[in-house]
Amino acid sequence: MLSLANIYAINIDGINYNIQDNEASVIRSSNYSGEITIPATIKYNNKVYKVTAISNEAFYYCEELTSVSISSNVKTIGEEAFKGCSSLTSVDIPNNITSIGKQAFYGCTNLSSITIPQNVTKIENEVFYKCSNLSSISVSSNLTSIGESAFYECSNLTSINIPNSVTAIGDFAFRGCEKLTDIVLPNNMTAISKQTFYGCKKLVFVSIPNKVTRIGNAAFMGCVSLKSISIPNNVTIIDDSAFSNCVFRAL
Repeated sequence: MLSLANIYAINIDGINYNIQDNEASVIRSSNYSGEITIPATIKYNNKVYKVTAISNEAFYYCEELTSVSISSNVKTIGEEAFKGCSSLTSVDIPNNITSIGKQAFYGCTNLSSITIPQNVTKIENEVFYKCSNLSSISVSSNLTSIGESAFYECSNLTSINIPNSVTAIGDFAFRGCEKLTDIVLPNNMTAISKQTFYGCKKLVFVSIPNKVTRIGNAAFMGCVSLKSISIPNNVTIIDDSAFSNCVFRAL
């Protein structure tokens, strides 16, 4: 059982940490601003601790935070870790990161590019929700799923390469990605969820895998630039408004 007596909250060089045993995690403060470097280790009472985690809400609504460099010892980024950091322009995420929590970068409206490390297998719900300046993203080739509203209203996102290892994309995942022009969906997908591409006004081309059996409610609603689409023979259900307001020819 976790002993709370062995956990200490400290501040070193302007960053708050919890320390336990031989490890430390970055914890919340309302005063983080400017450029932050999260070190590989910290020293406290003549003992060295590895910094292995960024806790939930660690940088929550630190609106003056501009950039973060994360050391290679950090393995996890918690839920809502950078939520509302509206001035954040860059985050250097090391390859050793294994998980990025829900809403981790929610509302980071100045974040323009990001790389998802190879050890991350899931993009959680609303991770990049309303990251309206995000135009470039490199995703892990080991990715297996993309959560609900993961890229909701990322209105400057023009393209994303989704690996074939992905088997599921959640509801609203790319809703409102107005500059997304084309997308190739992975071969092992069996369904397109509701409102996945709702309002993707510049989407011209989409490849629907042969294993897909269902196209969800309003999946492509408002995709006014979509001129043609090939619907596989295995599709048995096309839900209401799946292609509403689209002027195209089904092949």
